[in-house]
Amino acid sequence: MLVGLRKAGVPELPFGFDRKSKDRLDGAAIKALLFGHEIQGHETTTGNPYRRVISEDGTSSVTVGEWSDTGSGQIEGNMFCFYWPSRGRNCATVFRNPEGSFAQRNEYRLILQWNSFEFSVVK
Repeated sequence: MLVGLRKAGVPELPFGFDRKSKDRLDGAAIKALLFGHEIQGHETTTGNPYRRVISEDGTSSVTVGEWSDTGSGQIEGNMFCFYWPSRGRNCATVFRNPEGSFAQRNEYRLILQWNSFEFSVVK
């Protein structure tokens, strides 16, 4: 199905991101960056604060603005996939942000099909 969608010109990633970008992290790099760490940043569409804590086994807690949940995550190929009881299953890609900084909490971008987040690893 993906081959057909590509032939039809449907972009694989939203917001103009290129799946072949040198800034895209692979699955191993995503796991090393996120698992066992806390990240903080903001939702790019609203500016809402974003915080996620991910244990080594993928157990996660997330807060975006007023919403929060606890679920689980895993690496599937080059994507970070997670399940929230209140919202179901989603997968995201992660990119380095060459213009980002730790002070601005935007060194990385987590891209979902309908939304994106900028963040830095704080712990």
